[in-house]
Amino acid sequence: MKPFAGLTPKDFRRHAVWEYCIDREEEAPNETQMKPVRLLPVDDLGNRIVGTEMRFANGDIVAGVLTNIDLNDWTKTEHFITLSLYRSDGSVFHLARYHDIDFVKRGPLECAKFFDLELADVFPISYDIRSVAIGVPTIVSGKIKAQQRNRLSDDELIRMAISS
Repeated sequence: MKPFAGLTPKDFRRHAVWEYCIDREEEAPNETQMKPVRLLPVDDLGNRIVGTEMRFANGDIVAGVLTNIDLNDWTKTEHFITLSLYRSDGSVFHLARYHDIDFVKRGPLECAKFFDLELADVFPISYDIRSVAIGVPTIVSGKIKAQQRNRLSDDELIRMAISS
């Protein structure tokens, strides 16, 4: 077990999928404790994260972590997917989604600056988790764009989030 913040690209190379230890309080003294998922591929990423290689638009490969993926619902995934990217020095950038309160500080433009690149060099960011997850093809092998094609209102986002 490891806390979420303590996971590194090395951990994800050993075990691509990790899950929160929320079922057994005696094993996990706090809600950030995670354990590797050993039986792959999975067909559910609820309460799980996936570490994988990400490909920038310019072809650069960086380590990253994906969360909030619904393997069977592209619309939910498109609006709620989160991405953390590792720089070669070990620093991490947590990309904010268009509806996150800190989007200006952690949005796509700031992500490009974090890697000392132009926005067009970074986005779209491609990922492929087909080796560890089974689901809708456009979800298990997808792209994260700098601009959301259709933004939802706060009410629509809340309705979608609680509809599961």
